[in-house]
Amino acid sequence: MDFSAWLTGFAFYFFDVIMDSRKQTKHRRKARKEKKTMRKQEQINVNNECLKAIEKFNSLNDKEYFNRQRLDYCSAYTYETKNYICLISYHTLIAFIDRETGILYDVLRYVYGYTATSGKHVAKFRNYFSHSKELTYRYV
Repeated sequence: MDFSAWLTGFAFYFFDVIMDSRKQTKHRRKARKEKKTMRKQEQINVNNECLKAIEKFNSLNDKEYFNRQRLDYCSAYTYETKNYICLISYHTLIAFIDRETGILYDVLRYVYGYTATSGKHVAKFRNYFSHSKELTYRYV
């Protein structure tokens, strides 16, 4: 086999590899885009659920707090009502647990924007009280 025949065969092989690689890359990009839009839609659904929970929380008239505790040496306080356990940081409700469902709603980014201190308060609240599920409001 002479060198020119070998080079031609190698060129065709290399071309096939590159074209196959481009097809795979295009397929990966498409899959990543679909996954991203799926994650975006899932977050939109979580945000809607958080907003419904806030509306439900605001509509209830059992705002009589019967247990108020300071959250570990922080400026945040936990309040307990008949239906909820609430976390108040800097006079703002940033998270709450629905006692009926056991879901923790982290609404810090919705009501206040994110600050590192309030994020730490939510983390301590999350670890301090047991919950079955957690939903976090995030901007999409």
